[in-house]
Amino acid sequence: MTTTIARRLAATLVGLAGLASVATATYAAAPADGSSPATTTAAAERPGHRTALTLEMPGCGGCVVQLLQGTGAGTDHPGAWESRRKTVEGGTVTWRVPSRRTWGMSIIVRAPWEGRTGYLTAVAMRYGGELVGDHVSFREARSKHRAAACWEGTRSDAVTLPVVVRKVRVQGQIHRVPGSIAYLPTTTSWLAPMFPARHGVLGTQEVPTCR
Repeated sequence: MTTTIARRLAATLVGLAGLASVATATYAAAPADGSSPATTTAAAERPGHRTALTLEMPGCGGCVVQLLQGTGAGTDHPGAWESRRKTVEGGTVTWRVPSRRTWGMSIIVRAPWEGRTGYLTAVAMRYGGELVGDHVSFREARSKHRAAACWEGTRSDAVTLPVVVRKVRVQGQIHRVPGSIAYLPTTTSWLAPMFPARHGVLGTQEVPTCR
């Protein structure tokens, strides 16, 4: 992890903290516009192809969300990309992003109820022991201790991912505070590595680098 990436995340932490104080879909499935996978793949390979990525996050009104992409894990030249931060309104939030940015994408969330956790909450794309398509309940998620933060990505024109975000108690910088657990209720395709997740909570102080 380079100093540049660490500084980016530090800025993200500050920005999200300030703002917060205040299957559906097509995980790797059929395109939303009804075109064939072959057509969509060809379109995605065109320079500048974008994907409309919508996150369905009921009960998370006011949550501030950002997309990250960390690449080059295990190399001397890791890289990072980040989207604009957006606030969930009406239970959803949407970006139009370059499709190539979805490979190795991570999603971080800062909920209005969170205390001083000292980290960012990342969405668990997959918990240990789960396979693509497996349903994950809140109880199951709380029993997990390892999770993947990195999405395998998509070439589709549009994708909707449902995301569960629930208020939980976590160990903060000084004492236990309100925090969040965030995960996909239906396991999607993911990329290594797996990270520690205390009672299902996937927290990060670095931009996750994927491989």
